[in-house]
Amino acid sequence: MRNYSQLADLEALLLEIQDDNIRAYAGEAIASYSAGAYRSAIVSIWIAIVYDLYQKFRILSETYHDKAAKQNIEEIDKIRNNPDKKQVASWEREILKNARDKVQIITNLEYEHLDRIQQDRHRCAHPVLDSEGFLFQPTPELARTHIRTAIEVLLSQPPIIGKAAGEALERDVEGLYFPDDIEGVRNFLSGRHFLVSSEKYLVNLIVLSLKKVLFLDIPSNEQRIIKNYLLVIECLVKDYRNIFESLAREKLINILGKTIDNKLLSLAVLFRIDDRFWNDCPENIIEKFKSFLKAEKTEVYQVYGVFLLHLLPDIKNDIITTYKKHYQC
Repeated sequence: MRNYSQLADLEALLLEIQDDNIRAYAGEAIASYSAGAYRSAIVSIWIAIVYDLYQKFRILSETYHDKAAKQNIEEIDKIRNNPDKKQVASWEREILKNARDKVQIITNLEYEHLDRIQQDRHRCAHPVLDSEGFLFQPTPELARTHIRTAIEVLLSQPPIIGKAAGEALERDVEGLYFPDDIEGVRNFLSGRHFLVSSEKYLVNLIVLSLKKVLFLDIPSNEQRIIKNYLLVIECLVKDYRNIFESLAREKLINILGKTIDNKLLSLAVLFRIDDRFWNDCPENIIEKFKSFLKAEKTEVYQVYGVFLLHLLPDIKNDIITTYKKHYQC
């Protein structure tokens, strides 16, 4: 029963792999595992990793015009087409490091997990002897762990969870033809950026958008771009509530705590979008925001101040008085 449960668990993981070819390679590893061929299972899952990285590089190069991915694909194809077949395996040895260091689609921790699989693949594919002269013999637990790690860390993940995802979003959001209403933004993003269901991917989009509106380098006069990123945040918060909730509180506090003075107006919009932004905002930023509202004597003060009355009981009367005076209520 235990072996059946473990096998069924691995087979269930296959459903998380979107690419049919990658799923087939991972399926071969699981079939080897179920037959007790643990060396073959580890070799097969490493082949799936290499092919998956190659495919992700190609997608990033052709679809998202990622320069690092394009360069890697060109180098790989050059090696593959080289008449000197002694070099043919060199790209396989380097692809994992390139994924981390150049294309940046895996983190250091993910690299460490996948590198263990690569090392054990070498032990399984070559006659590596231990100190007593015996061949390396992987255990069932090791083979199963490697298969699960490969699927969860890489094979089930989309190709644009890192740098390329951010660059693709930036090009669209900061372009001249990005929609300026919530429904238009929702439809636009659903067709290009929200197709990927990975939690990590969507959290990255939230984090990038928050950084853009709070402290990254966007000219203060580019209110159109800031408004666009705020619309993206609103879509993500409302349509993917569970993803927003999964964003670590410490991470959100850290981002909100970096708000620069000429981006305080963006805080007003965030506070209106969801109370969590207020609840997780550091006290020093809250006080700075209140001072901003008190000092602001334009329509911004009245409109956003009234929206946030429930969050600002200590300056509520000041806001109402100024609002009535402006609109002559």
